[in-house]
Amino acid sequence: MTVDSQPLVRSDDGSRAQEFFQIETITQWTEFFKSELWDRYVLQLSVTEPSLHHAKLALGAMHRSLTTDAAVQEYGKFAIQQYNKAISYVVRPLKPLRLIVVLVACWMFSCFEVMRGNHKVLGLHLTSGLQLVASHDSVKHGEKGPEYGLGVNSESRALLECLMQHFSVLDLQMMLYEPDWISASMRYCQQPREPISFSSMSQARHHLTTLLLGVIEIKRQEMRLVTVDALEKGDIHFKRQRVLGELHRWSEAFELFFDRRTRNLMREDVRVGLLLQIQHLAGSIHLSVTASDEETGYDKHLPEFQKIVSLSRELMGPLEPSSSKRPKIKKFLYEHGVIPSLYLAGYKCRDPLVRREAHCQLASIQRKEGVWDSHMMAKVVWHIVDIEESSRVVRCSSDIPEEGRVWREFLHAVDDPEPSTVVFEFRLNDGSGTRLVERCLN
Repeated sequence: MTVDSQPLVRSDDGSRAQEFFQIETITQWTEFFKSELWDRYVLQLSVTEPSLHHAKLALGAMHRSLTTDAAVQEYGKFAIQQYNKAISYVVRPLKPLRLIVVLVACWMFSCFEVMRGNHKVLGLHLTSGLQLVASHDSVKHGEKGPEYGLGVNSESRALLECLMQHFSVLDLQMMLYEPDWISASMRYCQQPREPISFSSMSQARHHLTTLLLGVIEIKRQEMRLVTVDALEKGDIHFKRQRVLGELHRWSEAFELFFDRRTRNLMREDVRVGLLLQIQHLAGSIHLSVTASDEETGYDKHLPEFQKIVSLSRELMGPLEPSSSKRPKIKKFLYEHGVIPSLYLAGYKCRDPLVRREAHCQLASIQRKEGVWDSHMMAKVVWHIVDIEESSRVVRCSSDIPEEGRVWREFLHAVDDPEPSTVVFEFRLNDGSGTRLVERCLN
């Protein structure tokens, strides 16, 4: 059975959803890094591909329902209907689908679940897309191919590379957020070569994303090896030093690239430069302190934390006063932005001024970057601040002793009954070991 629908026949709801998608959604999804995937390929392919047409309407309708007043909440129902139609056209297509169409559909479905906040289903779509990339990779090496065909022209290769970069960014966000998420894109990310040099902001970003995926993988390995013998720990130490060296070389190469272009930089390029510097600083701090180090090990990175919040303030611009009566509209981005870095500063930096600045920014910027929600992370940061500072006067980082610090946190998105609910678990040092505490945040 196939769904009988014509992609170019639109209802009024569909027309409004398409208009919102083209004017608002595409612009927000690509705030920092403009992408031909949205501006060109999705719009072109959706004209003739029913699955992508309905996915486009689903994204536009869902985005509108989440960012406007209550009078248009019905668009959420319309969005689900279009989303289900889009999936049905992939599962039961009217004609054999090209690999590119299925990959773009997986990407658009992933973005829909980013908006909806269902991380479990998001993970399924993301994994499906990366598995299809793996199938295509097998074909290139002479193995049995998938049922979908992909042309060998340069445009198809460019689109596939663009999709892979988008998938890897979302994969990084999932690794940072979900402790049990297994990266599916690391094998496809080309490892940095010596010497490092950049010819574009996009190239620098892709290189940094690869390094940050490596950072998170090493941190996870460290947690698994806390109690094992020194030989295995030595191997992790070698990997950490190698990636730290690569992060340092990235910084030098990016500074050289940025300085060469200073006179010709547009405002958008300056903002991208600030964002990449913030992410680099956060990744370097995160990797520098090992899983077996005490939490006080983060205190020596106060200058880097100060730079993160300063650069972030410059990037995001002046924040609106909390008393402003104008309703704030939440931005939705698939991009890896500032939220994880501000969260690290609010959580791991115990300097009261820096962590409150990080919390203030998280509470004010009103945005969701992939799976990272600024409002939710502001709540988590404030819970940690309350736990660590409630029984003491804190004027500097050293006023919070090791035994009074949250040692590790776990964030688990709850898909039912409310996707926006997060279970916040943390281990608190209490002098006689660590204890696990769980809190539920809405």
